[in-house]
Amino acid sequence: MPTIASGLIITPALMQRQVRVDLKFEPSVGILARKIDTLGLSLRSFREPLKESVQKVVIPSIRRNFDAGGRPKWRELTANTVAHKHGDRRPLIRSGQLRRQMGYLKIWDISSDSAMITDLPQSIWYGKVHQAGLGEMKSFTVKNISTGAMETFTEEGEGGIPARPFVVLQRGDLTKIQRRFDVWLGKKVRAAGLSR
Repeated sequence: MPTIASGLIITPALMQRQVRVDLKFEPSVGILARKIDTLGLSLRSFREPLKESVQKVVIPSIRRNFDAGGRPKWRELTANTVAHKHGDRRPLIRSGQLRRQMGYLKIWDISSDSAMITDLPQSIWYGKVHQAGLGEMKSFTVKNISTGAMETFTEEGEGGIPARPFVVLQRGDLTKIQRRFDVWLGKKVRAAGLSR
């Protein structure tokens, strides 16, 4: 049965706020038409504010999700898992590689109208399992491509490996992203000569 990993997509549509631009028809409608056309051309790609939002809001939020043990809190590790981790009770922390890699912009696909993680690098493939969880599968063994060693991941109890989503936007993150879009739009309006 394939694993379906949940992902995160940020689009300008998330920014439901309407922006109003007041126009004053001075000195002429002809000059104004050129300015509006210039503004229209500069708003064809949202790549810049999307990239900034990922770098300055989303990635730091993902890191805080790891540091806090999930927001909301992830399910506690079972005794078997804690024993396998030599007493470490922190979920999703073994080498720190997953947290570190999730902080890199290169895992994001940022286009003119969306920012998303379409897949994780092979070195942290297991992040997909933890993001979405695995229903009835209680353990699996894989070869670590870095060390060549075989590693077994186990979670006992009902429900198999629980989802511990780390790619999660918090309430305040959407407001911060909206502010970044507002600032970016204000710059575009000023650059087009449409502000006082």
